[in-house]
Amino acid sequence: LKTPSATLYGHSKKLTHLRFNPSAENVMATASFDTDIKIWDAYRAKEAMTVSGLVGQPTCLEWNHDGSMLAAVDKKKRLHVFDPRDGSTALLNNCIHDGPKQMKCCWLGSSNRILTTGMSKQMFKQVAVWDSRDLSQPIVMKNGEKNIEVSEPFFDPVNSLVYLAVKGEA
Repeated sequence: LKTPSATLYGHSKKLTHLRFNPSAENVMATASFDTDIKIWDAYRAKEAMTVSGLVGQPTCLEWNHDGSMLAAVDKKKRLHVFDPRDGSTALLNNCIHDGPKQMKCCWLGSSNRILTTGMSKQMFKQVAVWDSRDLSQPIVMKNGEKNIEVSEPFFDPVNSLVYLAVKGEA
């Protein structure tokens, strides 16, 4: 594999995330330091749409289970949820976690719920669950132990479990 079959041009700065759509073949989403999210038709090697409006650079980008919604978290502590089929940012929440560390997110299977991880101002780990249709307040938010690293969430749809991985912990 020495020669690429296609090269995609569109972002003005370094790419930070690339996620393939779980149900639409050859559709992928990318995020970069230019604070744009782009949806691509990889088969035709063309940009399908651009979503602008993220205030800070994205720290997480995730498709939901059927690829109909996309969630992104940016460095300004905002959770963005949008439907890439119409290109609008559907919902936006300011300051989902107060701490200084970056935040991560994952969809909870086929539900409309999103799990976010971050830190409180006192550097306690926080995990919150949000309804993607109403981001005004979390369904639940729990504080964990004090730590300097943010947990990376992974959802296991077979067992309906969330795994939180932290760099440097045993």
